[in-house]
Amino acid sequence: MEFIIILSVIFGILGSLIGVLVGINFHLRFKKLEEIVDNLVKIQLDNARRKVYEANLKKTY
Repeated sequence: MEFIIILSVIFGILGSLIGVLVGINFHLRFKKLEEIVDNLVKIQLDNARRKVYEANLKKTY
């Protein structure tokens, strides 16, 4: 009986550690995805600004 209790405690601790590691992994992945999306949005904004600038130049000349 004591052996089963000890095993359940060990497996409980292992399960919680695995859960924490998986949570950290997902957090880091989403942080990287967020950075990639931010960079893509910045690139799109730069392209849009450049097109507006070029269109304004064509209008003036």
